[in-house]
Amino acid sequence: MVAPLAFLILDVYIIYAPALAIVLFVLPHMYHANVANSRIQGQYRHSFWGEVYETVLAWYIAIPTTVALFAPDRGSFNVTAKGGLIDRRFFDWDISKPIIGLLLLNLTGLAVGIFRLFDYEFTDTTIVLVNLFWVMYNLIVLGVALAVAAEEKQVRMAHRIDVDYPVSFMTTSGHHYPATLKDFSFSGLGLQVDPQLNIPIGDEILVALERYGIKESFRCVVRFSRDGVVGAELLPMTMEKEKRFVQCTFARSDTWSKWQQAYEQDKPLESLKSMLYASAVGIRKIIELSPSVVRTVVFKWGDILMSMASYRPRWIV
Repeated sequence: MVAPLAFLILDVYIIYAPALAIVLFVLPHMYHANVANSRIQGQYRHSFWGEVYETVLAWYIAIPTTVALFAPDRGSFNVTAKGGLIDRRFFDWDISKPIIGLLLLNLTGLAVGIFRLFDYEFTDTTIVLVNLFWVMYNLIVLGVALAVAAEEKQVRMAHRIDVDYPVSFMTTSGHHYPATLKDFSFSGLGLQVDPQLNIPIGDEILVALERYGIKESFRCVVRFSRDGVVGAELLPMTMEKEKRFVQCTFARSDTWSKWQQAYEQDKPLESLKSMLYASAVGIRKIIELSPSVVRTVVFKWGDILMSMASYRPRWIV
């Protein structure tokens, strides 16, 4: 993340070689490595996202591993809180400080590099372009890393697992209806029913799930019903009933096999596009969730840049 800045800001050569040699030797190697990696591991991993993972964790792994190297007995392990519910949107400024620092450094390097392109005393523009390309890629990765620190409001207490099982349910009137189980969690079920079927919110239903050829029924309350989509909350169960629910859902052998089959094969260009989108989302979220003073400054600069862009040459047909 800081390697290209050594040249752009400090004029220090990390790779002491002509720019043409770097382009001819390094770029084909990088292209071949990414294509080979996509071909071999594309069924399990998507291109370019490994850099995001490393960028997010590098700062926090570097300190404890260095301490463990010199003082193995002084290490500690902290467990993050589990099972909580986030009731509002916010940006975790503390955990993102290293990423923000790297972002500011790379933006500085980008500005210096652009200035160097128009410096008539500096002639080696090719190496500047190579480092600018490097910095822009770093900015994309850092934007995605920032998106990780933006917490969204949670509306569900438990994570949902997407499935596609045929089930049935019975209403309080005694009528039986077929349905499709679209997702489930420890606290509820998502059903797809006939759009013409009207199930009032608040009604109790009895959902029949199957395990090893044996059907088990579970009492639920309808919390959402619209256009054939029904969200049902599971009513309190005994320990034995909870075991049977797990056997009918999480413990089914085809639950996770279908989940693996739904994993999309890696497409490097599509993966790069998704990274660009996630990076833009990360930058947008840090602006939206920043203090009002920062938002005002950013919007003012945006207005200035838009005003300057209005003076660009235009073709008149």
